[in-house]
Amino acid sequence: VDFEAIFGAPLSNIWAATEVVGSHRHGLQPGPVTRIAPGAQVRLVDDEGREAPRGEVGEFLVRGPNVTVGYWVGPDRIDDATRDGWFYSGDLMRQGEGDELWFVGRKKDTIMRGGSNISPVEVERVLLSHPLVRDAAVFAVPDPVLGQRVAAVVQLSSGAGSAALGNILRDTKQQLADYKVPEWVWAVDAVPRNSLGKVDRRAAATAMLGKAA
Repeated sequence: VDFEAIFGAPLSNIWAATEVVGSHRHGLQPGPVTRIAPGAQVRLVDDEGREAPRGEVGEFLVRGPNVTVGYWVGPDRIDDATRDGWFYSGDLMRQGEGDELWFVGRKKDTIMRGGSNISPVEVERVLLSHPLVRDAAVFAVPDPVLGQRVAAVVQLSSGAGSAALGNILRDTKQQLADYKVPEWVWAVDAVPRNSLGKVDRRAAATAMLGKAA
């Protein structure tokens, strides 16, 4: 909202990968990605490679003339970047009522709690919507019974009081299914991010679990 008010133009999402030069899907409206370059094809598939039903989450696959031929390993060796001609992006998306695709998260970041898949991005969006939260990162904590549990770190807004974490958790429970609500929330000075500005979930988990040990 602030960007649009200041610059007079809306923000739109874009999907891109180094392996898929020129076949970027981009959005005509804020939120989903809605277009694809000519000659490219896309699919959403489940863990068994079956087509994901509309509205269900699946891994985003793409093929076309702009997908790389492979990864250069050394002289006379290039490893194929595709499987059966499709590039598996590792990104999870769901298709809306039309052609629009909504980004859900990275497949490797999915938290698997007692057989249920949880997108950390979904939980982060709820946390970030809270007025007491300036930034947030959600990650998995190993658990011997459920496999993984949900945890989070938050950077609090200036002026947040000592009861902030309790208020945040209370309000989060009203917007998420019980199994998606973080079971631990720590306040941090800054959310760990990598050189690209992306949330570093591994660094957040390592730091917090080290403190709890």
